[in-house]
Amino acid sequence: MNDPRLSSRGDPLLLGGATAEPTQANVVQVLHRLLRGRYMLVLVAGAIGAAAGGAAGWYSQKPKFVCQGQVRVQSDLPTIMAPNYQNTLSNYSAYVATQASMVQNPRVINLAMASDAWRALGRPATPDEERAFRRQLKVINSPEALELIVVTFTDESREAAGTAVREVLHAYEDIYAGKDPVSDIRVSTLTERANQLQADIDRHEDQVDLLARDYGSADLSERVRLGMQGVVQLETELGEIRREMSRRGLKPGDEVAAAEPLDRKAPEPEEIAASDPQMRHLLDERLEAFRQVDTMIGRGVGEAMPDMRAARANLDAVQKMITRYAEEWAKGMKAAGTSGRALTLQTTTEEDLVRQYASMRQARDEANEDLKKLSNTYREIGEEQRQLTELRRSKSEITERLNIITLENVVPQKLGGRITILSYGDTPSFPEVDARKKFAAMGFLAGGGIPVAAVLMWGMMRRRFRFSDEARDIAAHVALLGVLPNLPKGGPAAPEDAAAATHCVHQIRTMLQLGGKPQDKVYCMTSAEAGEGKTSLTLALGLSYARSGARTLLIDADMIGRGLTTDLAVRVEHGLGDALRAGQLNGTVMDTPFERVSILPVGLSDERAIPEFTVLAARRLLDDARREFDVVLVDTGPILGSLEAACVTASADGVVMVIGRGQHRPRLERALEQLRSIQARVVGLVFNRAAATDFEQSSSSTSRRSVAASVTVPAIVQHVDAQDRARLEEIGPLAGAVLTTWRRSE
Repeated sequence: MNDPRLSSRGDPLLLGGATAEPTQANVVQVLHRLLRGRYMLVLVAGAIGAAAGGAAGWYSQKPKFVCQGQVRVQSDLPTIMAPNYQNTLSNYSAYVATQASMVQNPRVINLAMASDAWRALGRPATPDEERAFRRQLKVINSPEALELIVVTFTDESREAAGTAVREVLHAYEDIYAGKDPVSDIRVSTLTERANQLQADIDRHEDQVDLLARDYGSADLSERVRLGMQGVVQLETELGEIRREMSRRGLKPGDEVAAAEPLDRKAPEPEEIAASDPQMRHLLDERLEAFRQVDTMIGRGVGEAMPDMRAARANLDAVQKMITRYAEEWAKGMKAAGTSGRALTLQTTTEEDLVRQYASMRQARDEANEDLKKLSNTYREIGEEQRQLTELRRSKSEITERLNIITLENVVPQKLGGRITILSYGDTPSFPEVDARKKFAAMGFLAGGGIPVAAVLMWGMMRRRFRFSDEARDIAAHVALLGVLPNLPKGGPAAPEDAAAATHCVHQIRTMLQLGGKPQDKVYCMTSAEAGEGKTSLTLALGLSYARSGARTLLIDADMIGRGLTTDLAVRVEHGLGDALRAGQLNGTVMDTPFERVSILPVGLSDERAIPEFTVLAARRLLDDARREFDVVLVDTGPILGSLEAACVTASADGVVMVIGRGQHRPRLERALEQLRSIQARVVGLVFNRAAATDFEQSSSSTSRRSVAASVTVPAIVQHVDAQDRARLEEIGPLAGAVLTTWRRSE
């Protein structure tokens, strides 16, 4: 605010002339403003929602009945336990915990649900029903009362709660404290299955022995490895012979058919063992077999004795394995000419070379056949052993289950009379758990709060002005000059409404006169957007000033809207544009039909002068108007986007911001921000088209009560002539109300 004229004006005006004090709205005030005007809607919707929510909360919950039974386990149980069960039932607390788990064992639950009493309740024996039964059944072993096992069942039906506890305890007693026919059936079935598995195991073991009979062992992995090495070695030596024959120009195919294989002496097993670990192993087995036979002979065991026959059979089997292995090994070594491969390919004659090739190829083919047979046997033995593993595992599981069932059946017999059912539970008379009141209260609060929250959200999202004090919240340091009622368009207003509107206009004029300085004469009327009633207020305020005796000039500075010029039915070619160019009124001011009211209209060709509308030009024109008139009222376009409004508001002595009910809050905020940025002085707000309730609560409402008493029927408009009636329709309801009151007072 560098302009001394602007900075010397002091604080903005407030209604009644008080200095603006920033106020901080509390939560109650904010809620009141969001709900105001909608209290009836909120009350009705809240009552309906609260009733519906409370009913929904009440009926969403059902009371639950709890039945309780008790089992006592005497504390001297550990002292009489048999040694066979010492690991399982090592101490008393562990045994009590075991009994608690047995109460909720699947066998117990299934037997309880299969009872006649439970089925009479109409509960189906489905998997879902069984899962629900498990959730509702609770078995507790309290550390404070170690001897007691408490069994509880919670259900919406008191009969179901009592029946469930009784049948569970009866089933527990039948299974673990007496003879259980179901257990006998299970033992018989499991035993039969175990016997069948053992028969399958024996059959597969016999098949493994049959497959391994020719090899002396079921582990053929080492034999397969050695066979593969022999085949590879034979292939390698065949390749060397073929290369040597090719070097000498021999054709292996033709020469092989004519040649005879070499006849070499087979090596002894001891010679093979010198370089072959498998043969050494077989010789060690033969030596061990000889020792067993010698030992039995030394002890005088006859040849007809079973042990001697078994030892002789074992010795014969090992000897056959050695002989067979030696033959197989010799086949792979014949290509070398001798067992030690004494001859070399370079010194061998062509005839011997061909024989070696034929012998080596025959040995390779035989080795391949033997390896194939060995591999097939190896795979068959592996499959049999895999099946044996599965069968033994299945039998082990069944054996373990049989042991558990046997233990469960034997323990109660060993400990008979030590477990006592103290209470089978009584059918409950009153629900133990009843959350209906709590949920009804929650539903009542939620159902009643949702409509209130919806209305609050709706009010926050609309962001439009509905009441005058909402406008004051946006501009807390700016006075609220007046609140104008919503007058009907196209017809006369009610006498009391017209009188109240007139009184409010006079009050706005009085506030401007009292709050300003003697030299303040020029006031600009603007708004955030079009259609807020600033033109109607300008004309009505001009009539009020004229009625008080002031020579009043109305300037239509809205070159686009031309509202003031149109309302007064002025039609000239040149007006405001010429005055701006001249920097003075220059004879462009025209009289109006109203005494002491003149107008500087917008000419038909003045739109071309908009680019010439500057702050300096506006200031020169307004200074000239100050000298000629007592008060100058300027009607401009909306401050947001209007060039004329920016120039005039920056030059006027004061700016009156007109706010219409329903205007967007963000637009008013931007408008006030723009006025601050151009250093315009906003002297007050006028809230237009106020609702009846808001108008009655404002200070202007006193006019309705005071003036209405002096208004008589017929209406005021009947006191004016036909020419004035037509003019009333042109200038609008607000200015018409002021003019009508003026005419009536004359």
